[in-house]
Amino acid sequence: MIPKFLLDDMNDALDSGDAATRAALTTRLSDQPEAQAAWDAMQSVEQKLNAAPMIAPSAGFVQRFEARRVATQSSSGKAWLAFFGGVIVTGGVAASAPSIIGLAFYVREVWEQEIVFALIVRNTVESIAAIARALFTSVIALAEIAIPNPMMWLTMLGAVGIVGVWLYLINKLSLEASLT
Repeated sequence: MIPKFLLDDMNDALDSGDAATRAALTTRLSDQPEAQAAWDAMQSVEQKLNAAPMIAPSAGFVQRFEARRVATQSSSGKAWLAFFGGVIVTGGVAASAPSIIGLAFYVREVWEQEIVFALIVRNTVESIAAIARALFTSVIALAEIAIPNPMMWLTMLGAVGIVGVWLYLINKLSLEASLT
């Protein structure tokens, strides 16, 4: 096994291209046959790469490569965005779950109260309708009695007048009482 510092020295010597650095490395590796074999293999690969002719890329290669690189970067960004968006939404729902449950109970309670309110309104309307029917029936009965008897009209008008004056005075008294 070749120590990492020797591999780093070999890479540095290849990158620098300096003959003196390479010669110094070769003397250091003379007592380590495994490292010397690796250094010889690295120099052989470098010589073959340097001897190979440079090939120009095909037309549009750089543009296609850049487009593919940008697409890969943007798609990976979208994946992270979706992941973190999901984490945030899940965390938000988990954090607000008690509020959501409380809101559901509140809506249920209001719904039940709305039903109770609707029942109260319906019963009140039915009561007012029953009173109106009773008053209508009373007026019809009085009218039937009063038509043949004109004195009944006078009595009925007098009674309505007395009730009207009484309601006026009661209303006036209650206003004055509330002002003091």
